[in-house]
Amino acid sequence: SLLTLFGDLPAPGTLDRREADLVSRGHANLAWFDILEKKYDAAIQGCGTALKYSPQSSWIRSNLALASLLAGHFDDSLKLYRQLLAEADDKAKFHRGVESEFNDLKKRGIEHPDMPRLLKQLAGSS
Repeated sequence: SLLTLFGDLPAPGTLDRREADLVSRGHANLAWFDILEKKYDAAIQGCGTALKYSPQSSWIRSNLALASLLAGHFDDSLKLYRQLLAEADDKAKFHRGVESEFNDLKKRGIEHPDMPRLLKQLAGSS
């Protein structure tokens, strides 16, 4: 990845909160670009690295759930989306957000036949 140009990654526990956040965001942002480039396995790996530095980040976990779905890992994706739904204050808003994201991705030419199935499963979970 592009971030390897900056050297080896420090161990997650060796950074202060701000530094860990910067490392996490860098890897997560590159993972989002991997999703847009349809490099889903790379996106999963990037999100995994980012989560080592910011394990509670909901937007990174959401991107991991999306990359997992697009890579064909439906059960892993559904589990992550259900965890995020359980944490959401407004379940209907969360569901609409996921649906909106899927629609935006379709406009970019990124879709998966399990997207409607996932939305249906999430609706049944709320």
